[in-house]
Amino acid sequence: MTSACTSVFAQEAAPAATPSSTPAAAPAQGTAPTAAELAAIRAELERLRAVVEQQQAQLAKINATPAPAAAPAPAPAPEPVPAPAPEEEASSLLSRVQINGFGNWAFGHTDSIASYSLATPTGEYENVDTGLTISANVAKNVRAVMQVDFSGKGGKYETEVDLAFVDWRVNDRFSVRMGKVKMPYGNYTEVWDQGTRRPFMDLPQNTYGLTGLLSKSLSGVSVNGSLYSHKKWDVQYDLYFGGTQFSILDHIDGLPEAFPTNVKQTFGGRLLVGVPVNGLHVGVNGYTGIGDVNLGMGQRYSGAGALVNYETDKILVNSEFNYQDLWGGWLQHRTAYVEGGYKITKHVQPVFRYDWLRLTATGGVPADLDRLIRNREIAAGINYWFSPKVVLKASYHNINGNRLAVDYNNYTPYGIYADIYGFPYTMLAPPLPETTQSFVTGISFVF
Repeated sequence: MTSACTSVFAQEAAPAATPSSTPAAAPAQGTAPTAAELAAIRAELERLRAVVEQQQAQLAKINATPAPAAAPAPAPAPEPVPAPAPEEEASSLLSRVQINGFGNWAFGHTDSIASYSLATPTGEYENVDTGLTISANVAKNVRAVMQVDFSGKGGKYETEVDLAFVDWRVNDRFSVRMGKVKMPYGNYTEVWDQGTRRPFMDLPQNTYGLTGLLSKSLSGVSVNGSLYSHKKWDVQYDLYFGGTQFSILDHIDGLPEAFPTNVKQTFGGRLLVGVPVNGLHVGVNGYTGIGDVNLGMGQRYSGAGALVNYETDKILVNSEFNYQDLWGGWLQHRTAYVEGGYKITKHVQPVFRYDWLRLTATGGVPADLDRLIRNREIAAGINYWFSPKVVLKASYHNINGNRLAVDYNNYTPYGIYADIYGFPYTMLAPPLPETTQSFVTGISFVF
């Protein structure tokens, strides 16, 4: 029995055999693997190596193949651009638009029944002239300009478009203007309404008054530019073509009246030279055209002249001589003036003027009618400048002759037509004095 129990206990103590996870059983501990077992292990390692290499090749292929492009994200909807604020629009507009203005008011009184320029026998308070000039850059090197004038005299007021043109500046040598443009002639046509640019409240009447010599504008086209500029020398040119209108005072056959003369097919120009003297310019100008009114219908109007302008901080001197042939040579105007001033201080400026006119007619004029075709004015005054843009003026004028000093309320006592056609022309009108004196004061400003 004892041996049987020992045998049973020996069987229980022996470890139970477990199946191997590999085809070959693991060698018993302490026992060297057999050749078959080693071969099986090598085969398993080779199989595992092949699996690893296969997986590495697949990974390399995956990495070498570019990933498909992702579908583009939809573009974000554009955000609505907010409308510019009114303040921004106004600022943009003001950056392109320039507004300038001028104004003149004057009182004038004569010592006789004759009126002259701004002065009348009873005293004229309603001499008002004001206006606005607006210019805007509308394209590269292109500018639009307009000027509106509001004027009145003797209680009668009118509004007029002085200028309305487009200026295309190609370069310094060539610029084109089309529309109702400035008529470049003499010293003052381009600054006609700016009282701060002249010594007296009015312009020299024998050249710029009702003599039919000049106009401030012309409807058509003009070109201008610089011909030459070197050191202190400068040569500027102007050429123009179009239609214009002159105003002529007629008092030789009825009540004195200014009537317009339309002059078409007007061609003219000006050459202005700046010389090596600070502030000095000299020039020549002229025009010719066809008149279409009254005696001038279909007759040629022509004018020519020379000018001098000298202007520094203290000294101003302007002068012109002009000749005009009217109605195909039936009448000729000759005018000349010199005027200027000197600033004693930056505020006080004495001024002077000598202005002369002579009219001649085909066939001559009787001696007793001579005063109706001539005019001579001598004037002196004093100006007070509040600033370069505002000036107060007062002046005395002595006028000899009756070409422009007339009685607008009565017929001229004698008429040239009466003598030409040989019939009596005596009117019951007060005698018109040959000499007239006037006092004028007023204020001019620009901005």
